[in-house]
Amino acid sequence: MQGSVSILSQFRSQYFYDRKIGCTYYVARADKHVSVVIIYLDKHPQPDTGAMDFLQLLASKLRHTDVLTALRSD
Repeated sequence: MQGSVSILSQFRSQYFYDRKIGCTYYVARADKHVSVVIIYLDKHPQPDTGAMDFLQLLASKLRHTDVLTALRSD
């Protein structure tokens, strides 16, 4: 994870496999300093869309984007 700064810097859900540890990671940034991670202890050859959608939804809820959108005056 420490060597994957480019993956961790994006605000959309990401999927990658760490060969050194043998784990699959699903990562989503909720904030500049907060990331939400799901760790599977095995290799997933294809990204699990359910896990990626869940992380994206959770990250958006943690960012409070729906509340901020409702408060914005047009």
